[in-house]
Amino acid sequence: MDDVEINIVIQNKDNKLPVKIVFAGKTYFIIIVNIPPLNTKSASKRDKLEKITISEEEITAEVTSNI
Repeated sequence: MDDVEINIVIQNKDNKLPVKIVFAGKTYFIIIVNIPPLNTKSASKRDKLEKITISEEEITAEVTSNI
């Protein structure tokens, strides 16, 4: 649970939601669910969320470094 909005940038621009990454012969669908921390103001009263952008390369690099 966090007050951030995650944006995943992928190579395939034709890709629709959910985000789909094909890697090492497997297809991964990434679904992000924004759940704010407890005792958070309602969405209409909160400040703008911090945005974090993650690239497809960052995701796959993390996986290959752990193999």
